[in-house]
Amino acid sequence: MHHPQYKKDPWYAGIFMATLMTAARPGEMNGLRFSDWDRKNNTISISRTGRHENRTKTEGSVRTLPVLPEAEEVFKYMEKIGPGKGYIFSPDGEQQIDPSAASAKLKRWLKEAGIKKDIHWHGLRGSAGSYMLENGMSIDDVSALMGHSNIGVTQKFYLSGRRPPPL
Repeated sequence: MHHPQYKKDPWYAGIFMATLMTAARPGEMNGLRFSDWDRKNNTISISRTGRHENRTKTEGSVRTLPVLPEAEEVFKYMEKIGPGKGYIFSPDGEQQIDPSAASAKLKRWLKEAGIKKDIHWHGLRGSAGSYMLENGMSIDDVSALMGHSNIGVTQKFYLSGRRPPPL
């Protein structure tokens, strides 16, 4: 049973885990709808962000991402506990998660866990990119999955020593 004060915790946990598993931008995860999830091919279509309903950050950001089995379990759980339509990470399917509230939630959870690193929601995306590269994925494939406008952006952050710190 969830305490009324924490009724949105499953949606915060889900969106953070899915961000970490897909390398999608936080706004892209926030704008993700059940209709964007292709269960047959186990992919999600990134075609909007939470703030910009009809567009992504750049034209190159429109892409299809594979859904790992762990991310699929997150989506299925969100479907089970929510309305199963509309936004995936929303108790009612209509209201997106407030990015400021999500950031505060993540900071609180990190503090409660005794983690002293200054980790932001967007940092989960960077950790996903680092993990992909460290496990043998090519820089070209990581760049495409992350929706970077060109491979130079990926190289700048992941090969120049400026890569986001691992979690």
